[in-house]
Amino acid sequence: MRAVFREDVEYWASVNSGSPKSGLSRRAVLSLFIKNMSVRAVFWFRLSHFFVSTPVPFVAGYLRRMLIRKFGLDIPPDTEIGGGLYIAHPVGVTVLAERIGKRCTIVGNVTIGKRIGDQGPIIGDDVYIGAGARVIGPVLVGDMAKIGANAVVVKDVPMDVTVVGVPATPASRTPKKSTM
Repeated sequence: MRAVFREDVEYWASVNSGSPKSGLSRRAVLSLFIKNMSVRAVFWFRLSHFFVSTPVPFVAGYLRRMLIRKFGLDIPPDTEIGGGLYIAHPVGVTVLAERIGKRCTIVGNVTIGKRIGDQGPIIGDDVYIGAGARVIGPVLVGDMAKIGANAVVVKDVPMDVTVVGVPATPASRTPKKSTM
């Protein structure tokens, strides 16, 4: 748990400073933990995930309820999420995914959920999910994909594609005009 949380903090520091951070001191990690609500929320999720496989799994349920009350973040403790989880604004974020890869960025008010009787989404590595986005149902979001703000994803998103709109469709790129 400690190594994965360290990845979370180092990714958080790199996103907010613009340069890669690795090998943060314990003091820097503690400082980020004290100063930033997002880091604390991710820590409590990691702790609840740890307790799922212990002889006292009821602690995981207690910590989940605390996460909802204190931070407005709802993630089941048994959700598999890779290191480097960055939740910019945890209030209003609901995650009911089957699996989330490494270095996933989730902005505020995002819902990742299931439809009745369906499997949840599977999110790849290095995925960005914009504010207010919804990823619903048994969809696969490929590595390095970007989901725009307020997009509603109900179909698979290929690797390294940006989707926007309701329902989400790939964003078209306009060719750059030459300045000659």
